[in-house]
Amino acid sequence: MLVSLNKIFLFIIFLLPPMLITGPAIPDIIITLSAIFFLIQYIFYDTRSNYSLKKYPIWLLVGIIFYFGSNISSIFAYDNVGHSLSSSLPYIRFIIFSFLIIYFILKIPLNYFIIVNIIGLSIFLVSIDICFQFFYGYDVFGFPSTPERNAGPFGDELKGGSYISKLYIPVFSVFYYFSLTHKIYKKICIILFLTCFMGIFLSGERAAIILFLFSNIVFLFLVYLSDLKKYIVILSSIFITLLMTSNFFLSDKFKDRYFVTTLNEISSINNIINSHYGAHYLTAYNIFLDYPLTGVGQNNFRNICSHEKYSKLKSARINDRCSTHPHNYFIQILSDLGFINFIIFLVLIFSFFYEILKSRRDTHKIIFYGKIIGLIVIFWPLLPTGSFYNNWLSCVNWLIISISICKMNKDYTDKLLSFLK
Repeated sequence: MLVSLNKIFLFIIFLLPPMLITGPAIPDIIITLSAIFFLIQYIFYDTRSNYSLKKYPIWLLVGIIFYFGSNISSIFAYDNVGHSLSSSLPYIRFIIFSFLIIYFILKIPLNYFIIVNIIGLSIFLVSIDICFQFFYGYDVFGFPSTPERNAGPFGDELKGGSYISKLYIPVFSVFYYFSLTHKIYKKICIILFLTCFMGIFLSGERAAIILFLFSNIVFLFLVYLSDLKKYIVILSSIFITLLMTSNFFLSDKFKDRYFVTTLNEISSINNIINSHYGAHYLTAYNIFLDYPLTGVGQNNFRNICSHEKYSKLKSARINDRCSTHPHNYFIQILSDLGFINFIIFLVLIFSFFYEILKSRRDTHKIIFYGKIIGLIVIFWPLLPTGSFYNNWLSCVNWLIISISICKMNKDYTDKLLSFLK
């Protein structure tokens, strides 16, 4: 009976990557039910597992400390304690879910490659749908295109590019490793790269295209570190291809969005401060200065930013300072949860990287690079982000964290390659 339930929930977990396309509701249900089921099984039926208490990873312990710290900040929230607690209390489900995925991968390593392939297929299909939407005015689900933004199956939720860029590099690194011995995966890598680039590019999401290009440049540099001439040739070929391809599709509105607007915003510190994002950052930072110890409570930026005192801050867009969140994970944690929890948050991030570095000798270097870069893409501090507590984003982020920090043994990977032959 328990074995059958395991298979059912494993199948449901495999559905998570494509179900993320439907919005936050179904993925959140999957994660919540899976977390509850896993806790019941782990506590009552799996106490003799090899993954015993002594082997609990550091990231899990730090994550639990961060969770309790978030709730303490919410209890002492400046305003609307109920709203803060409704966000912080259920957040534990994402930490449990991440542990669940790692647990199932440790038991059956093949699950890792199944998840990776499902993610690869999902981002490929989303990219194709965005391209289809750009050319025909509507995607396959009937969602209309706009002059400079396309989200494909996400409809009015403009996050198709974010979905692709975040999930891309951990998948691409595995496929790239397979391509060293399997010609079919060489073709898959080329098709996936070009399709994802076009999907992200046509989505109009500037942060997504920057992270996509950054992750590919760094990944190829690390792979070809011992052969820089080959790296330069490959990189030059890629950029020429992308330049020719993107220029063909580049309307004036796309050019203005990607180049003119971006260059204007980053050309000086004042331009950043005077942007609407700058107004969010400045307001959130000043909220932190007013409530440095425990912040104003999780997800409470929206309730505090409208206070009159913050309207006097020096930004040309200060009247646009309010939003549901400050659009940067680090600034959000700082203003919502205070300095102590911010330090715990940094320790949590470093514990993820530590977990990957700890298993470096047991992981093929190409897959290892993908894991590291995948985490950097999530936590890159210099670009605008969504809310760290957002259900949909949390589903995506913790899925990437899970497949990045889980240990992937070289011996099993080699056996899988032999099987694929």
